[in-house]
Amino acid sequence: MTTRQRVIRILRGHEAGRIRFTFPLGGGNFTVNRRTFARVAQAIVDNRIQVNVTTTFPAGVGAQYSGSTNTILTPPVFGRWDEATIMHECTHAAFDLASTSVSGMDEEAAAYVVGALYARMTGLRSSRWSPNHQEARAVVDHILHHYAVGARGVPAVDATAWNHIRMVVALHPIYFNGPAGLPAQILPWVNNQYTHNG
Repeated sequence: MTTRQRVIRILRGHEAGRIRFTFPLGGGNFTVNRRTFARVAQAIVDNRIQVNVTTTFPAGVGAQYSGSTNTILTPPVFGRWDEATIMHECTHAAFDLASTSVSGMDEEAAAYVVGALYARMTGLRSSRWSPNHQEARAVVDHILHHYAVGARGVPAVDATAWNHIRMVVALHPIYFNGPAGLPAQILPWVNNQYTHNG
């Protein structure tokens, strides 16, 4: 199976299909759910998004999504951590496909929550998560509690935990100094956005 095929399978898989949550955006709520990932999978099938295998990334970066070229850059995808990382990058791809107006801080926070949810759902020990994914744990625990008790609807993120992961992202050297692609030279960079050209 090629990496491209594996990415499509992950996006159409059971865990991706269970992910659902809302977070505050633009005075309302933005929903991430199975349709989010189904759209990305279809865009890959239709060659609107490319999947390129590489091991060359800036320091501290494990994979990337380029909105300017509509390309997921990833090492070969073998284990659950690689799969969680793909889910993170595909969240960026989803925002790009929908041309969503979202700050880089909120977009990264959502991507970290998605990756951490996927990691938890597949039983990957948190000791194997990246530090930023671990920082998303409180958001993830709140969402998973909603799933576990069988509550109807789509759970909203816990506001305090959401603001925490946003701040962690805002202050992280990868984003603050810009090597991950955000023009983040000065604070606050809350309104800076990645390229979203669909």
